Amino acid sequence: VDCCHVIGVGCLIVGVGESEASEPVTLSESGVEDIFATALAVTVEGREIVVTGAADKNVRIVAADGKAVFASQGDSRATVAPGFYLVTVGETVVKVVVK
Repeated sequence: VDCCHVIGVGCLIVGVGESEASEPVTLSESGVEDIFATALAVTVEGREIVVTGAADKNVRIVAADGKAVFASQGDSRATVAPGFYLVTVGETVVKVVVK
């Protein structure tokens, strides 16, 4: 097949020898293109936290004191006070500082 690689993983243990190969795993290149097409970015522009590439993922911004200050879905812009924030996009968490 031109689009994929099939591999088996083994392990070499010193003094014991080589293990059996794992079940074959098929790696496809199409997933890599999808990652770069929708690259997630969390940036700060002045007093705004800007989230791009979020597609349909949930976006949540929490201040350093634990209070939720913003919740949305997809690409977002939130105006916040200066401080430290945790921005969660889907399962990805990014720390930002707004000056």
